[in-house]
Amino acid sequence: PPLSPKASHMLSLGGAVKSPLDMHPIYTLMPEHKEPEQHHHMSMHPPNDQYTRETVREVVMDLVRNVEYLNQTDNHTERRSWTEEEDASLLKLVQEYGQGSWTAIAKHLQGRLPKQCRQRFLNKVDPTLRKGGWTEEEDKRIVAAQSKLGGRFAEIAKFLEGRSETLVNHRWHKVLRSKAEQMLSDMEPHDFDFLVGAKIKEPRRGSQIV
Repeated sequence: PPLSPKASHMLSLGGAVKSPLDMHPIYTLMPEHKEPEQHHHMSMHPPNDQYTRETVREVVMDLVRNVEYLNQTDNHTERRSWTEEEDASLLKLVQEYGQGSWTAIAKHLQGRLPKQCRQRFLNKVDPTLRKGGWTEEEDKRIVAAQSKLGGRFAEIAKFLEGRSETLVNHRWHKVLRSKAEQMLSDMEPHDFDFLVGAKIKEPRRGSQIV
């Protein structure tokens, strides 16, 4: 990268660039140094600039602290549990704005991101969700779809009415994964009929059971 004005000046005087900060882009903010019109000898030391190395270090450290604070705040927001009041507000907002307007909905829920609102509604708040026992037909559909879609549980959930991505994912890993091969060997061709017409991208070899 091009040298900063300070680094160029130091090298022109025969000095050495002793620190990476001497070449930091922030030095481009420094006013260009002008040599005096007349001088009898050339100093081997750079002039005192408005922006010292200590000033730059303070600015950089302030930026680092700000980024760390924002990351901590964001992580805290991600982990914060939803309250009953938030769930009720989320349901009301979805009924008002409709599914898909997650950015508008999130503006009414302080500290919540659009993605969080979407996931919370689809996996917990949606009144059409079925959280009861699983049927044999549902289990067959999960295993059949997983053999074609791999771990794309959001897509698999679309084949099971009232079941969310989280519920399907949990059912697969806790119950069905260990017996999937046996179930597939017992299935008939018609057990895969529900996949006809679906846009399926075949998973890579060896990724069917995940």
